[in-house]
Amino acid sequence: MTEQDFAPFMREAIALAEQGRWKACPNPTVGAVLARDNRIVARGWHHQAGQDHAEVDCLKDAAARGVDPKGCTLVVTLEPCNHQGKTPPCTQAILDAGISRVVMGLADPNPLAAGGAARLREAGVEVLGPVCETECRDLVADFLVWQSTDRPYVILKMAATLDGRIATRNGQSQWITCEASRREVHALRAGLGLCGGAVLVGGGTFRTDNPRLTARGDKADGPQPLACLLTSRLPKPDADFHLLKERPEQTVFLASPAAAASTAAQALRQTGARVLALGP
Repeated sequence: MTEQDFAPFMREAIALAEQGRWKACPNPTVGAVLARDNRIVARGWHHQAGQDHAEVDCLKDAAARGVDPKGCTLVVTLEPCNHQGKTPPCTQAILDAGISRVVMGLADPNPLAAGGAARLREAGVEVLGPVCETECRDLVADFLVWQSTDRPYVILKMAATLDGRIATRNGQSQWITCEASRREVHALRAGLGLCGGAVLVGGGTFRTDNPRLTARGDKADGPQPLACLLTSRLPKPDADFHLLKERPEQTVFLASPAAAASTAAQALRQTGARVLALGP
């Protein structure tokens, strides 16, 4: 079989990886399938940081199904790790299982964990890839940013009318989107809460919309994302804003150094909110 013959198996692994989205952070989102005779015989994914990696989860699924992995092909979205972290190296688990071929979607960008493909080849395992590299890269776009830069991964959420506006002529901005779009937004916020993320808005949105910036509806049970406000004007601590009344401890104001050193900032800190200085 050629590398591209494994593309359908890799797409199944990508779909499995999405089930670990958010909960796997700060680890990459990874999925794996085990194939024999051109069919999938076991599946796995990285469920949560600190738990089994996708390869090991897949091997455990094979054991539960009574499948002997010896001689099988393992298709995994990211190069198997080659280091001892919170879990043992996946390369060793693959070698112990007797897998004869590994097909990977993307080389591991983490220098501490990389080298898995070379280790497997040295041990006589056939290693193919990359397969579906663009899709596998998109799958771990956040992890790639964290490995290559010192900045956070940013997702832009914006609703706009057909003429490119974010509000009507009289300033109304609720609601431009439909109910289905709002459900997706709350699902996204719930995911950000699970991985310790934040929702950032400007001071104008904060003062005009008085947002809660929380996941609501059926997504409200888990941890909430932080609320970050980029503003040149700090509010009074007793101002009538949802964030100050309902969750000041989860609210972060990003302001100029002068504003962050002001008495207004000190008063906000007394409520539990954080005020951080930006810029020189």
